[in-house]
Amino acid sequence: MNLLQARELTIKYLEPFLAKNNFSVKLNKSKQATIQRKRADGFDIMTTRLLDYNPAYRIEYGFRNINNTVNSIMLQLQSKVKLQYEYDDKSYFVYFAYHTINNISEVAYLPAMSSEPEVQECCNMIIDFMSKTALPLLDKLEDIREIDKIINGDEPWDDDWRKPFGIGNNFGYYRLIVAKLAGNPNFDELVDLNYKQREALSAKNGYPYTYERSNLNKPLPALIEILKSVEPLYG
Repeated sequence: MNLLQARELTIKYLEPFLAKNNFSVKLNKSKQATIQRKRADGFDIMTTRLLDYNPAYRIEYGFRNINNTVNSIMLQLQSKVKLQYEYDDKSYFVYFAYHTINNISEVAYLPAMSSEPEVQECCNMIIDFMSKTALPLLDKLEDIREIDKIINGDEPWDDDWRKPFGIGNNFGYYRLIVAKLAGNPNFDELVDLNYKQREALSAKNGYPYTYERSNLNKPLPALIEILKSVEPLYG
């Protein structure tokens, strides 16, 4: 079994389940798959890759959600100030995988595959995780209020490092977008928390300063200004 065959077999055993759950599968010439499904305000994407340990292979996979409303706000911010990361309409909002939820060290938890029965076994393990965990979580997190409860609730996350799921490429910005879209009554407190975290980090690194909260040439004040005109998604 070569790499192309391993890719083809992986899709052979995954595709019926994916189709049943409204995912489309497109293969390129190298048999690498693009797997996604349309949601009310974006897409769910399943990422897969095969690690080549010829003659054996190992599957790594994860899940991303793209949210059009969130991306539109990040693109508006990017048009006003320079950001550390470049954003586009395909930038992910939420990411998780088996290892982020179960064991952060088990990035490649599936067994190695060198035959078709072993590919089928791994695909069955993926389907089991999707059925019990991934698909219910994607459905839950489609409601931004559910994300807000987790990251901005009674014990707000400091960041998304080593958490069950990740939020975008800049947690501080995304947490405020989530709070505003969810109608979080503690939005102002979360804004203050963001500023204080930046000031504390700067002091820890030996450069104490007070973040200029009125400087709209800076990303955080610029984002807060944009969010003033953003209405919550839920009445």
